[in-house]
Amino acid sequence: MIQDIKKKLKRAFPRTYTVTRDAYHLAFDLFHTVLSRQKARKYPSLYRLYSPFFTFGVAVDSWKTRFPFPMEIGNPEKEQLILHCFNSITCENSFKHLYCFDPAADCLFRISPAAKHVLTFAKKNHIKLRLHVLVWHRQSNLSVFCRDYQCVYLDDDPKQLDPACLVSREELIQRLKTYIYGAAEYIYANGYADCISGWDVVNEAVSNHRNEFLRTNSLWMQIIGPEYIYYSFLYMREAGARYAEQYKDLYGGRHINPRLFYNDYNEWFPKKQEKIIRLLRDTVLNPDHLIQSDAVNPDGNGTLLGDGLVDGIGMQGHLDTDVDVSQFMSAMKAYNELTGLVHVTELDVANRNYPDTEKTALLYNELFQAFVDAVKNGIGLESVTVWGLMDDRAYKREKHITLLFDEKLNPKKEFYAVVEAVKDDHG
Repeated sequence: MIQDIKKKLKRAFPRTYTVTRDAYHLAFDLFHTVLSRQKARKYPSLYRLYSPFFTFGVAVDSWKTRFPFPMEIGNPEKEQLILHCFNSITCENSFKHLYCFDPAADCLFRISPAAKHVLTFAKKNHIKLRLHVLVWHRQSNLSVFCRDYQCVYLDDDPKQLDPACLVSREELIQRLKTYIYGAAEYIYANGYADCISGWDVVNEAVSNHRNEFLRTNSLWMQIIGPEYIYYSFLYMREAGARYAEQYKDLYGGRHINPRLFYNDYNEWFPKKQEKIIRLLRDTVLNPDHLIQSDAVNPDGNGTLLGDGLVDGIGMQGHLDTDVDVSQFMSAMKAYNELTGLVHVTELDVANRNYPDTEKTALLYNELFQAFVDAVKNGIGLESVTVWGLMDDRAYKREKHITLLFDEKLNPKKEFYAVVEAVKDDHG
């Protein structure tokens, strides 16, 4: 091992083979890479165990992000753990509008350094990547809503934009189109399109409030109206078709067509489920096909599904230990009947019995048994992604969310519960 490190150091620093700070860090990274590979081999690979059923993913981000958390991509030990256990990743934050919108760019899109780092990791290691997310009421760069991209806030509420500074509906629709086309072209032009297993186009548009259908606290909704959802999927569908053709030579002449997802949480609650189905199947957002495009199914009825703009549904799966698994799976069946394609996109479990973890392990086991059974019974569950690698990266730590690895990257009870859930299917 030491000889290998020396050889790599000589190649990296041919003129001055001295232990500079850069050389030290290279040696340190190589050392931890070797150790992490040895450590990872001591326990099963999740994606290999589940390969007959679905891809097994994890949410990650890069050390180049602005968040002060222990990130995954750029950390050799975590990278090797990811490559051993998972064959799909999702940018947790760095591909969101807040970090990739740039009013100075002609296409309004500029890839964040962290997102580029994650994309490069996925391509280099031949693993799938879910892109999350193009349009969301949160984590949007607020300048997109403002005239001349200048935010003006109310004097009595410094967090609230002054309505006088907001752009017109027509201008925001054009900015939405420009941004989505810019994001799509970046992915295709830079050779990443064949890594992408799905795009979360719109996230959490449906309201959790009993008497509200779509979120009214979204500036996309307030300025454009509910049609912003239709436009988002339409522009991504158009952009995918355009750049698949334009850049096909980068992909050996293949047309790489992205699958487009609507993604939401509390998606197994009956009332929320009804609203999601209503949005996708029953809500006419393009009456009489006033919005015309070659991307729209000419025989469609003006709904997202009828016009052929949505391919699948992302069930986030932020659960707690009191969840009824049969209810969750019933919702999955209903979504599958709509599209035939479902991804579990952000799975984690909040532990109401903390610090006792017995119930969380049992729930993970029950869930993954149910996922396997669903695939066997014809449900189009193609991908399951856990929302974080280890407990100290859980997005709401105050809820004692449990993941599969601890802070030292050791597999937990929950990890082995997931392993046991599929064991019988491997003889």
